[in-house]
Amino acid sequence: MMSNIFFYGVDITSGSSGGAFVIGPITITVGQICVGVISSLMVFPANLLVVQMFRLSRPPPERINWFWKRKKKAPEEKSKEEIEKDKEERMDEKAEEELQNQLEFLDTDNVDKRNLKSRASRKVSFAPSTSNEELDLKESKDEGFEDGEGMDIKEGEDGEMKLVAGLKKTDKKKKKKKFMLPWGFVFVGWGAGFITIGYAFYLTIQVAGGFGKEKATEWLQTMGCSLIQDILFSQPIKVLCLATFYALVIKKPDKEDENPGTPLLKGDEEYIHERLTEEELKDPDKLEALEQQKMMCPVKPPDLDDIAEARDIRFKEMKMNSVLKEIWLYMTFLLILFMMGYGNVNPDSYYIQHSVRSVFLNADYNGGTSFGSINTIPNFWSHVRGTFVPSLYTPDFDNGEPDLVNGRQKYIADKSHILLGTARLRQLRVYDDSCKLQPVMEETIHHCRDEYSAADDVEISYDIGWEEYNRTIGIEHDRDPYLKPWKYRDWDETDSYPQYGKLTVYYGGGFVVEFGNNLEADLEMLQFLEENMWVDQQTRAVFFEFAVYNPVSNVHIFAMNLVEFLTVGGSVPFVSIRCMVLDHYYGVFAYFVMAAEAAFCLFLLWFLFKEARNLKREKKQYFKSLGNWFEMITLGLAIGGVVGYFYKLFVSMRLMEALNETPNEFHSFQYLAYWDDIYMSMVGVLVFLATIKFSKLLRFNKKMLLLSHTISNFATELSMFMVMFGVVYMAFGSFCFLNFYIMYEYSNFLLTLESLFGTLLGKFDFKALVQADRVLGPMFFFFYVLLVMWTLVNMFVAIICDGFARAREAQAQMENELEIVDFMMDRFKQYTGTGEKRIKAEVKVHKYIEGVEDVQRDCDEMKHKLDDMVGRLNDFIVNTKRADKELFGDPDEAMGKPRVIYTG
Repeated sequence: MMSNIFFYGVDITSGSSGGAFVIGPITITVGQICVGVISSLMVFPANLLVVQMFRLSRPPPERINWFWKRKKKAPEEKSKEEIEKDKEERMDEKAEEELQNQLEFLDTDNVDKRNLKSRASRKVSFAPSTSNEELDLKESKDEGFEDGEGMDIKEGEDGEMKLVAGLKKTDKKKKKKKFMLPWGFVFVGWGAGFITIGYAFYLTIQVAGGFGKEKATEWLQTMGCSLIQDILFSQPIKVLCLATFYALVIKKPDKEDENPGTPLLKGDEEYIHERLTEEELKDPDKLEALEQQKMMCPVKPPDLDDIAEARDIRFKEMKMNSVLKEIWLYMTFLLILFMMGYGNVNPDSYYIQHSVRSVFLNADYNGGTSFGSINTIPNFWSHVRGTFVPSLYTPDFDNGEPDLVNGRQKYIADKSHILLGTARLRQLRVYDDSCKLQPVMEETIHHCRDEYSAADDVEISYDIGWEEYNRTIGIEHDRDPYLKPWKYRDWDETDSYPQYGKLTVYYGGGFVVEFGNNLEADLEMLQFLEENMWVDQQTRAVFFEFAVYNPVSNVHIFAMNLVEFLTVGGSVPFVSIRCMVLDHYYGVFAYFVMAAEAAFCLFLLWFLFKEARNLKREKKQYFKSLGNWFEMITLGLAIGGVVGYFYKLFVSMRLMEALNETPNEFHSFQYLAYWDDIYMSMVGVLVFLATIKFSKLLRFNKKMLLLSHTISNFATELSMFMVMFGVVYMAFGSFCFLNFYIMYEYSNFLLTLESLFGTLLGKFDFKALVQADRVLGPMFFFFYVLLVMWTLVNMFVAIICDGFARAREAQAQMENELEIVDFMMDRFKQYTGTGEKRIKAEVKVHKYIEGVEDVQRDCDEMKHKLDDMVGRLNDFIVNTKRADKELFGDPDEAMGKPRVIYTG
């Protein structure tokens, strides 16, 4: 891709069209061939270097000393006396064997059993070679013999005895040893591969960024088509042609090596025999010599304890590799998930939100009425006129001159945030006489306005001052800016959606006033609206909607502050400010974020394939496992997060395009903010579940499973306890709501339950309870502390302690089959060279009896035990009789003649 994009759109042939080859749907031009050759030459050195590093690297040693703390001691050389002693022992064994053969020769007159006269006259020749080359017999492992073992003895033509071995003798010179790199170059190859891929990806993105959107998209489409064409057509044809050329021209079968190199041997390995050619395998003498050599090889059956130990170690290694692979793979996935989740939240969001609050809510830049102090309609107009509208514009310098540079960029009062579009006020009203009066009060009360609801929401337009007008004639509100605030606009026209407040939920639509293009015109509009009572007794809510952007932190802030007007008079402010990161591909880490998102999609596909395979294998049993449900929920959230991310990206791109087209109009970010909240909620739950799932990967240690075992032990008791706790808790909640409703903490039932839970944690106001009711307040507090905080909480703790004790007792009796932490540490120390030297245990000598089964061996062992028991009983009887004779002098029994009670 890197080499292709460098030459994309470049005329290689200098304007000459050349020629084109058309093969069905494939069209190949001279320029494409040139680009292909140049691209191949560009990537060839890097590919060749990386491949050769892997091909020429030696295999890693069994023990690696990373820190060079200890040098491996050279093997101790035997002294001359030990060598001579070993020779004498081997010669004695050989002499005994020769004497035995000589006896058989004398008894049977078999010439094959005749031995050589002297050790010095022994010669070795390699049959069927007819050459007169003779080699002295050496006691060396390089020849594979020790004192003639594994050799057949035959008589030569000159009467001299010769040894014939099934080994191949060749006249070829010894090949030159192949050049090999140190084994550590494997890591250099991996590093070079990753660096090459990363740098090529970086250059590709940089060049594509310079193309522009249209050309980059065109190149990407062309690259995709070219890649498919290469995979399906060009590359198979290229491979076939190269293989044919190599087989017919370069490769010479007649000079093929007949004796390929043997694999490398480890320190405890040696060759038994060399390979035989096809002609030698057809020679019966060679085969007979080879069989004799195998029979003479001192092969013994392996030790059963060693086999069991090796099997146990191998099983532990397999478990260790599986666990480590799963842990590293899931840690990579979790790291990518963390980057995606944390990438949607800016660490400076709190300070950015605090800055916006200081401008529009706390009136730090324009000294008027703060947003929190709005409690009446006059205070509302004072805040809008003195704080909200002036904060939308760039203030003048201290000398009174206007700040034209920042003003043209639509910076707000703090000169740190840019206003996106304009700001607006959106009012929701109810109809007059919307509430129902009791018949008794109808004569004294003439007007009644109900609380806000969808049924009482005003959805008709008015004339100035909320005056009715002739609907048949109508009024063109959009032509006059002073008539626009009196026109009702539905949710589609205002691009607004339901929004919750402190008192209720408010629907989209309403009466709209826009600000933010000219300060003097905005102040005149506010004066006009206040004089004509745009906010009156029928007003139930006014939304302050605006969006700003912080270019330094790349954060979009959408504010939807709300003032709720009560039916009993007064108002309640409600603040809602959201910070959003809409553009993730920003700054130096843009490419890294793109790679992380692509890796997350690949991980998601792999997990989906894994769960689909498990579902196909287990079928209905798959849904009976709680862990599988956990996996399905996690995958569902991951898929929902991917869909929500791409949809949010689509909505934000569409909104930015509309904002660029009409920068002096209001553009609502509410729908985008809703999707951002949904996406962040899914990502938050997904990160939570994925982090909890990581504890499952630590299942190889039984202590890590103590929490889940404890919860499973007390689940039943806890569920029954929660029923009783819920009954008592609801009883106290009902009592507090009915008796202390004048307090804000107990003003509604939900706040009452929250306050009781805070009291359970130690957060309470005893003086406020006494002021609310001097008798019931202290009584409630005393009984609540006695029954809930002392009794029920202690019962809850006792249930947990009992479940924990049972879990520990059960785990003490449980086999910890997956306890491989020590094994992992031992392997790690051996790999890094920091572990202690392993001392080989003494070799156990076992008597091997061929053909004895386990049952027969047990029966023989039982018989030996019975014989031993009978012998001990006979000895006991003899000793008893002897003692009785010495004590009582019994003449009837002979001293040394015991009574036999059992003979085996």
